Amino acid sequence: IAWSILQFYVGYDGTFPTMVVRPWHVTLAATVAFASIPRLRRGKAQDRHVPFSSLGRPDQVLSALLIAVSILIGVYFAVHGVRLESRTPFVDELEMMDLVVGSLVVLLVLEATRRVTGLALPIVCLVFLAYNVLGPWMPGNLQHSGINFHDFVELQTMSTQGVFGVPVGVSSTYVFYFILFAAFMEASGGGALFIDFALAATGRRRGGGAKAAVVGSSLFGMISGSAIANVTGSGIFTIPLMKRVGYTGTFAAAVEALASTGGQIMPPLMGAGAFIMAQMLGRQYGDIALAAALPAILYFVSAYFM
Repeated sequence: IAWSILQFYVGYDGTFPTMVVRPWHVTLAATVAFASIPRLRRGKAQDRHVPFSSLGRPDQVLSALLIAVSILIGVYFAVHGVRLESRTPFVDELEMMDLVVGSLVVLLVLEATRRVTGLALPIVCLVFLAYNVLGPWMPGNLQHSGINFHDFVELQTMSTQGVFGVPVGVSSTYVFYFILFAAFMEASGGGALFIDFALAATGRRRGGGAKAAVVGSSLFGMISGSAIANVTGSGIFTIPLMKRVGYTGTFAAAVEALASTGGQIMPPLMGAGAFIMAQMLGRQYGDIALAAALPAILYFVSAYFM
């Protein structure tokens, strides 16, 4: 709730420094991750998001510590954001606390990413972080001059080129509001309405269970823009339905995954990539959505016929 209120105020006021808004966006996202996902990620995917009060004691202590550090980092950027925004990167010297806070930002982002996505993405990040350091000893064309610790922290966390780059900027400026809208739609029954409509339209046709999954996912994708949210919102109805009419569990899951993935390219609310495209191309978001409409429809039509 606090995050949403802050985002709406930022959107209404429109004068907050970039190096205040983006760090707060990241630290509050990390806070949500630490408060809702156990450190060891036990159990099924849908059970990994649990109330903080139900976490085990070690999880509570560690998560509370990480939450406190995240909030303190946000406070630091709120106090020093104007200074960090006005300085010239790699020219003006950083303070010692800047380096400490920047190092903590990298560690917090890696841990929050591990909790949300698992080990694969953090490992990829660590490999490339190691490549920064080991460049002078790499063979052939992989060799580079390397980067020292000071420049690395400055690049990644004290400028808008690293962690607080374009993707976070787009997320804090556009994506958050659409995701919040989708959450309200789903909580108020909008997602269930789309599933009911899909079942009514296709349920009596041959292969109706699978067709309902495709139609339902296409409609749910219009307000979601997330493949994972699409599977969670529609798959809970369509996968059991497909299994009841004779599809194997594997095939039912595959149909739902295929259909839900298309939700990321279904206007008007597409995945975060669409907002980044609009930002980088300097075009209106409506132009990107319009260009995606026909390919998205063809995607779902082909899935429907299959």
